[in-house]
Amino acid sequence: MMEWSYFYDKYSEWSKSKLKSYISLLKDIDSGSELADVVADIDDDTCKVLLIQKALEFQVAFEPDDFEALDGEIPSDLFVRLARNGNISFGTSEEVAQVLENIYDKAGSDVLYQRAVKSGIRFPQEQLEMIGRYDETYDSASPESHPRGCGCLCALFGIGLLFDGSNHKETDPSAKKDIGLCSGNCADCPPHYGYRFGRWYYGHGHQHGCQRGGNGGATGKCRRD
Repeated sequence: MMEWSYFYDKYSEWSKSKLKSYISLLKDIDSGSELADVVADIDDDTCKVLLIQKALEFQVAFEPDDFEALDGEIPSDLFVRLARNGNISFGTSEEVAQVLENIYDKAGSDVLYQRAVKSGIRFPQEQLEMIGRYDETYDSASPESHPRGCGCLCALFGIGLLFDGSNHKETDPSAKKDIGLCSGNCADCPPHYGYRFGRWYYGHGHQHGCQRGGNGGATGKCRRD
């Protein structure tokens, strides 16, 4: 078996055949950053893949910027697999956002973003805009407080309002019949959120906070588009 420290010191001196052989003998890999250095430095695609597979086997610890270094160096499906299953220490939302902004592998970037959010990271709106996720929204102060999916409680609350005798729409005979669409005034509409391709979004034609068609009917782009 071979120590990573010896491999890391000597890999640049070996032929491709020796490199492949010695990768199979590795007993550990010290860090994701050193691994990313090696992968970026060698020019054999097979060796790059073998090293990443070893990293997954050893559960090597990666930082977000290691993924920036690996972007384009390994096949996209392997990059996504590492992003999904790798041992990642995400750090701050700012550090993650800076990395995501510079990763060109969109599938891998999406998986990293989802894992970061799942780990408890909440990105301020300016960071969401920086990484091209203009339509994401949640309470960045509390991972548990998430307005995107209030679920059954919201639905029950909404039903309760319909049958509340104090509801103005029910008691005011001049009020228009509620047909579940938005007239363009979204101030009183419940939040509108959807879930698609693994991410939350506002639909086209919906103003921020609107669930019912936005801007008079869900036919054009809304003010936030």
